[in-house]
Amino acid sequence: MNSKLAAGVNLNGSSPEHGQSVGPHVSSNVRDEEIKETVRILNEKLSAALLTIRAKEDLVKQHAKVTEEAVAGIFCSLVNSL
Repeated sequence: MNSKLAAGVNLNGSSPEHGQSVGPHVSSNVRDEEIKETVRILNEKLSAALLTIRAKEDLVKQHAKVTEEAVAGIFCSLVNSL
């Protein structure tokens, strides 16, 4: 059996036949998966933050409308009392 490779396993510590190390390729794949997972998590957090912002903006609009109606009501009451 070849001392360099047996069923794709390096037996004597030398590089694989094509001159490429297996370690960096595997490490690169793991790193890519970590990056993809991080991006997925950050996208979820961003989506949640945008939903919260939109909900707060809607609440501010509702408060502004109620305030305008209250001021208009007070103004009408003052005018009618004259």
